[in-house]
Amino acid sequence: MRRGEGDFLSSVLTKHAFTRMHSRRVSTSAVMTVLGFGREVHVRGAVIYAIGRNEVEIAKNSGVDLREQEGLHVVCSREGAILTVYRNRTLADLRPRRGKNYRRLLPKGRSVGIQNNMLSPAA
Repeated sequence: MRRGEGDFLSSVLTKHAFTRMHSRRVSTSAVMTVLGFGREVHVRGAVIYAIGRNEVEIAKNSGVDLREQEGLHVVCSREGAILTVYRNRTLADLRPRRGKNYRRLLPKGRSVGIQNNMLSPAA
């Protein structure tokens, strides 16, 4: 760990995140690596930093080995506090969800709105 990493993390880690890091055996240097190299996704009111296969490949081409951090997620509040840390190799949860007012275009230019679990013609 570089000098100052622990000081920085202790100022932004919540008690829950600290507990989860230690129970899941995630080091502070791994968290700093994810914050530095991971993709940033804004999902459901939080900012999630994650390292997937693409990030590992990009870093490999630059001479950095991120294989040990692959699948590591760091969930932060919008203000920057680290809320939790977990591992999950699938990044599907980071995709935006379709809301109840989601509309898709039909081939003929008509759109269909999905409301109350039923398809209805949109205006």
